[in-house]
Amino acid sequence: MTLEELGNLGDFLGGIAVIGTLLYLAFQIRKQSEETRLTATRELAADFSRTMDVMSSDPDLLRIYLTGIRDFMSLPDEDRLRLSFIFIRNFRAVEQQYLHIDHGNIDPVYFASLNIAFLEFLSFPGVQTWWEMSNGLFESGFREKIERDFEAAKRLNYKGSYQTTQVGT
Repeated sequence: MTLEELGNLGDFLGGIAVIGTLLYLAFQIRKQSEETRLTATRELAADFSRTMDVMSSDPDLLRIYLTGIRDFMSLPDEDRLRLSFIFIRNFRAVEQQYLHIDHGNIDPVYFASLNIAFLEFLSFPGVQTWWEMSNGLFESGFREKIERDFEAAKRLNYKGSYQTTQVGT
């Protein structure tokens, strides 16, 4: 074998090594992306669970929430402020979910499941009243998404497990 043939063989083997390295890196990047998606999904699920735990373990907060989602303005000022903080937290969490979805960092199946509950939340008159009063707290692109979600919620006309009458009647 001549030096030129050895050089060509070295180039060929080097090319195979580069291709192998690129395939390995692609695999690692894909695996890292999946881990990032799972981590984001897990964090959002844990945050949602913590919120539900707080709500369900505080009877006074639960009363404020139930009254406020039905008729936000019927609450005394202090309770409206407390519920506003909860609503802001909920909408900020949804804002994060939208950002994660837009960047491919959350499992779309999980987001679709959460979105069903969120659309039901938006169907309540008290939530709609609060949003009309407070939507300026959020970025315009997010407000547009939420407005579309409100329209979807109205079309679905949910009757949730804790609603005594159908929304819109």
